[in-house]
Amino acid sequence: MAYREILERQMEYERFLIRQFRDRLEQCPAGYLQHRRRRGENGGEAVYDQYYHKLPGVDVPQYLNRQMAPLINELKYKRMLEESIRRLEQNVKARERYLGACKPFDYASVSGCLLKVRYPDFTMPIAPWFPFYMEYKGLYQKAEYRKRDEQTMRLYHLNGIYSPKNLLVFME
Repeated sequence: MAYREILERQMEYERFLIRQFRDRLEQCPAGYLQHRRRRGENGGEAVYDQYYHKLPGVDVPQYLNRQMAPLINELKYKRMLEESIRRLEQNVKARERYLGACKPFDYASVSGCLLKVRYPDFTMPIAPWFPFYMEYKGLYQKAEYRKRDEQTMRLYHLNGIYSPKNLLVFME
């Protein structure tokens, strides 16, 4: 299985999870949970948590005591679902961008991008590790020749052949 297929399956599964989480989110109570951590009297070591239920359109949040633990847990679950949906949507968008930029790697697609190797007219092996090249430019007065020559010189440079390092150019 190709990497692209794996990513597409992951995206499909994440979209399925997003739909499932949104369905569960509709069953959760309205509003959201506010949390405050309080210290004991006179700044003592005792620390306790206070939870408040903030409803839309209501200015004052409702205090939730320990007997309302199921509601607290439902609101925590709702927040977890919202954050999970947000992250899954980010993952799907990132994978879509990656797959959009991903290029195929079959022979037909890659062969056009392969680095073309072209050597100058003459090669003089000064040493086994140091070949020296000579290029003769005879028809440089023609515009078409000059255009092809620019591409050729770029290819030489990409292959590590350039003047004055190891290339000598002759012209008429």
